[in-house]
Amino acid sequence: MFATLSGRFGFAAEAGKLRRWGKWGGVVLLAWCWTLAAIAQPPHQLSPGLPGPMDPAEGAARLTAFRQARLQGDFCLRFQLVHIPRRGDETVYDGVAWGTWNTQGPLTRFQLRPTGANAAEPPDPDKRDANTWEWLVQNGPAPKIWVLAPGAKAARELPPESWHDPLFPGLVYTSFDLLMPFIFWPKYEYDGPAHVGGRVADSYVMLPPDATPTTQKPGAVRVALNREFNALVRAEQLDAARQPARELDVLSFESVQGQWLPKSLDLLEVTGRNKDRFAITTAALNLRLEAALFDPLQLAVPMKLPPSAAWQPL
Repeated sequence: MFATLSGRFGFAAEAGKLRRWGKWGGVVLLAWCWTLAAIAQPPHQLSPGLPGPMDPAEGAARLTAFRQARLQGDFCLRFQLVHIPRRGDETVYDGVAWGTWNTQGPLTRFQLRPTGANAAEPPDPDKRDANTWEWLVQNGPAPKIWVLAPGAKAARELPPESWHDPLFPGLVYTSFDLLMPFIFWPKYEYDGPAHVGGRVADSYVMLPPDATPTTQKPGAVRVALNREFNALVRAEQLDAARQPARELDVLSFESVQGQWLPKSLDLLEVTGRNKDRFAITTAALNLRLEAALFDPLQLAVPMKLPPSAAWQPL
């Protein structure tokens, strides 16, 4: 998700705007991303009015720039995933995400396990226990997901029909949410501008590969990109009537080592009003990670964290 939600970006029709935008590090997370895994933007700026829609060429160019955005170097993030039910107690999960990019697109490895809300320290990723799960998500035109279950000697590829299963029982987050494959779906419809959290954003309805503009099937996703910084601020998974069934909102951003990251994101189940909050606690950017760390055949090999000097709290 965060490799998908992270990036260095710049796009504008005018060269002056291109230079101004290019100075910002971005978030494409999720994916992730978790793909949170994330294009970030500078602090909140209110928009007094709603401009007109973009022409098709500019809309297509902005979406292409968004898809190609990435952070400088590889990264490692420590995060908490908090399940906040409409009724009942919260459940806390501790996680680590390692991210890079290859010729296919963003590639992110997640490690996650449940922990008590009062745990003194997050889990050590090189000490896997009976509650620790790992996912490797390859985004791009041909997305794939591998999962390593506790005690397993090797990872297995997760079939697409299982991508919408919760990561843990009761969670809103799924493997699909870590991957965010809709960012790279080739078919889309431009919905025009709208206000999202006080910002002007352009909405695109991303159509799943087996859908056409005239024959809709459940599974389309509406994404909102901040117009000024080409930043993802909302993603809504739509039902057959094109009403939001699940809603991902980027709540806040923070600058880390000269690059902007999404600090926290909420994923809401619209009908049940249950939600999960994904919050980065510390980040290490501008890394150079070994390719073997993202090899599906080597997921059972424990990962090492970067040295303490590489980390910055959020």
